[in-house]
Amino acid sequence: MTGKALLVSTVMGDAEDAQFNAFERVFGDDNKYIYLMWFYHLVAKVVEKRKECQKRQKIVYFEAYTMFTLVEYIEFVRVNVVAWRDSPETKEFAEYFVNQWLQGKFVRWQCFHTVGGFASTNNPAEQFNKKLKRDYTLRQRLTMGTLLQQLLSCCHNESSSMKGFRVQVEPSSLLQRRTKDLASLAFSTKLPYS
Repeated sequence: MTGKALLVSTVMGDAEDAQFNAFERVFGDDNKYIYLMWFYHLVAKVVEKRKECQKRQKIVYFEAYTMFTLVEYIEFVRVNVVAWRDSPETKEFAEYFVNQWLQGKFVRWQCFHTVGGFASTNNPAEQFNKKLKRDYTLRQRLTMGTLLQQLLSCCHNESSSMKGFRVQVEPSSLLQRRTKDLASLAFSTKLPYS
């Protein structure tokens, strides 16, 4: 529609070869992209694997889940993987975790590699999917010809929308107001430790 080639910089998906390979075949030649892995997929696989660590399974799950709250990827490895390797009960799990999730093509977890201002969940895609089902397919299975007509209609409507595509983050007025209120509160309140 615009006459320009689609350049993809970042992709988020499951740690599955089928998704990875399909994207590589379609976009790999023309793009230098980063393939991010959903954090949920990692946690789901850890839950499956932790059953082998019967005594420490709650701790292993908690430690894997806390990586989402850590600021640095290196900190996670330093704190948890080293401890897992030191324990006889979790040594095998540590090797699995390192081989599967710290080496290879599925090593970029969206919780550590998502650029500020970009979605870190698939909610935007889910919202668009909801709109497609509500407005174009009417939650019905369509024949291929009808589906393509509806998708073409969607593309036309979305591309002619007056709502512009933003390339920079713009904070909402509510966020700006709350930030201003918080800043004024911080300056007017004497902190007990100062």
